[in-house]
Amino acid sequence: MRDPRRIKRIMTLLEQLWERQPDTRFNQLIINLSWEYSTANEGAGKRSNYVKEANDHGLWFREESHVDLFYLEDDKFEEFLKNKVRNE
Repeated sequence: MRDPRRIKRIMTLLEQLWERQPDTRFNQLIINLSWEYSTANEGAGKRSNYVKEANDHGLWFREESHVDLFYLEDDKFEEFLKNKVRNE
């Protein structure tokens, strides 16, 4: 079982970061932090796919990317958040 105390610790870190940028919407904050985590950790969770597009000039594929941290353990993200709070 995961330590239930992690919830308060992580939420406190998120609160500290969010208070530094109060004009940011919550989901913007989470998505930005996800991308930052991925970038700092060799593209962890980065997923890409290609979308077919067409217009009068032809057909092509464009790459779309997103970050999926579904399997990231909380302790790793918590450590990332601690470092971010400390270094900002």
